[in-house]
Amino acid sequence: MKDIRSIHGRAMDFMRLAKQDLENRDKASYLINTQQAFDLEKEAAFALISNFESEPTRSVLFRSAANLAYNLGQYEEAEKLIYQALSGRPHAEIKAELLSLKDSIDLAYSLEFSANDITEYNYIDLIKENAVNLKVEPKTDRYSKAVVLDSIVDFLKNVQTSYKNFAEVLFRKAFNEDDFPNFDGALTSFKRDSSLLMVDLKFQSFGVSLVADTSIMNYSFDTTKKFTDFKSTIFDGFKKDVLYADLNSEQFHQEISQKYTDNERNKIYTTIATTLDSKSDYRVSITDHDFKYKVKDLPTINKKTLSFLKPKVSKIEDQNKEFVIKKTLELTDTEGNKKTKLQTEFLSYAEFSITISDIKHKELGVEIYFSDPYTLKIVFENNTFSINDHFFEILVENQEFKDIQKLYEIALGEKYLNLAKTLEPTVDEKNLLDNMNSTFFIS
Repeated sequence: MKDIRSIHGRAMDFMRLAKQDLENRDKASYLINTQQAFDLEKEAAFALISNFESEPTRSVLFRSAANLAYNLGQYEEAEKLIYQALSGRPHAEIKAELLSLKDSIDLAYSLEFSANDITEYNYIDLIKENAVNLKVEPKTDRYSKAVVLDSIVDFLKNVQTSYKNFAEVLFRKAFNEDDFPNFDGALTSFKRDSSLLMVDLKFQSFGVSLVADTSIMNYSFDTTKKFTDFKSTIFDGFKKDVLYADLNSEQFHQEISQKYTDNERNKIYTTIATTLDSKSDYRVSITDHDFKYKVKDLPTINKKTLSFLKPKVSKIEDQNKEFVIKKTLELTDTEGNKKTKLQTEFLSYAEFSITISDIKHKELGVEIYFSDPYTLKIVFENNTFSINDHFFEILVENQEFKDIQKLYEIALGEKYLNLAKTLEPTVDEKNLLDNMNSTFFIS
């Protein structure tokens, strides 16, 4: 008689290896180890095929084997194993899981999912385990339980900005100029790739699962163990020091004042403070995985906390000069002639759109012509202008508005020339070069 326990144990070993492969984004090794696990788990299950008295072990093994077949894109095999499990007497919970898996297979058939597609969805499920689930609710019943879109946009923007700034602060603490041949370039690449991901949504009120996946982000400028260890701590640190923190407590103030300078606290907490201000139109809570049960309310911050998180920072004249954008509303006639100034407003955050048709700079040695005018967004925030172009994976920052477009154009040209010279580009580099070639041509 086969040693079912031993066979299942070996299958579990391969499953653990496959999970590590998934975390490391090694798809080829993931599929190999999953196949090994499937072969063993199927063998263990069929050893009990006629032993209906061995429940729930029998149906558990068939369910596990069916799951592995599904992960490999072997849908017919998965269905057969589900039917074998259901032919016995599976417990209600296991039966429900088997029927849910059958629904997933039907969906995969209808959408023509490949094994690669399933792998990607499994990867999302994996990183969801570390996600924080946040719920946004209106403070009033003006629109019943519906959340105004502006509130959702404001909340997501504030959390994203806080996370990016948190990551930058930690980067500057962990590394110095000697750690990289081009420290500013490394920091720019790091900031560009440090983004939160939405891995789940709930639309009764508004719930969102956010996670920072430092494995899927490029971070290709540094593969050392020091950087690998560092990047794995960023999101957990953000959850601890920002989202899960008891912001109004004296103990928190003492701990954070020792950990971050006034400037660093300003950078990390300013946008979160806006979200949690008493004047905000919405409130935020942390929930369980299904957004059903509240785990923690994010507190409305009091005045003392506000002054602590956003301390007044003394500025050295001319070196850290603060810029403010002034927005002026004017009354004009139909021909555009100015009549009366209505209002002037100073902005700490603003967005502008620019359109580029061609790029001509002597330092590039080439000229770039876009097939259609290319629109970019310039953001002014934290005293800095920036362009973050996700399509071409370019992030540039500067305190001078007049220089930001030129910096972007030169960065785009240099990136194209470097990619064009790469003899063995990665899949991501090839896709990026394809994007460029389909959008503009070089002269």
